[in-house]
Amino acid sequence: MLLVTNMAHNETPGSVRIHTAQGNEWCYNAIEKAARFYDCNRSNAIAFACEAVNRLVRATRAVLERDNLTRS
Repeated sequence: MLLVTNMAHNETPGSVRIHTAQGNEWCYNAIEKAARFYDCNRSNAIAFACEAVNRLVRATRAVLERDNLTRS
């Protein structure tokens, strides 16, 4: 669950909280793994991981939509 608080003038929140209790403990573990992978703090790790997923999905779709893709 994501909770956004303190909206700034430009519509960017001043802070974001991620709940890690009540069945969402995996969120904390995933964030910690991302922080270790990117070698940065948890806040940056979340942003880096989100950007990476977007790029990965776009690239995967581009490959899968190619006409010359060999099908088995």
